[in-house]
Amino acid sequence: MVRITSEGCAVMPIPFDDWQFWVVTLAAMTALWMVIRPLLPRGRKTTGQCAGCPPQQGNTKRARLTVSAHPASDRSKNASATDDPRAP
Repeated sequence: MVRITSEGCAVMPIPFDDWQFWVVTLAAMTALWMVIRPLLPRGRKTTGQCAGCPPQQGNTKRARLTVSAHPASDRSKNASATDDPRAP
């Protein structure tokens, strides 16, 4: 199977007719796909969300953010000059 060229180099042809060649080729291609697939960008979903975002449900409720520990309604009732920590 090894052929020697006129320059003295050994040339071995690819064994397309050998079943072991195709098994190893398939295993190598599968391994390459498993390594490269996480690096490829994911396709966009039709919902307009990001690819990694969980699906939103219709009755989701947004959290209110406050600066202090008291809700905004309590702060307006009990506000005085001494309650402000930034006051001199």
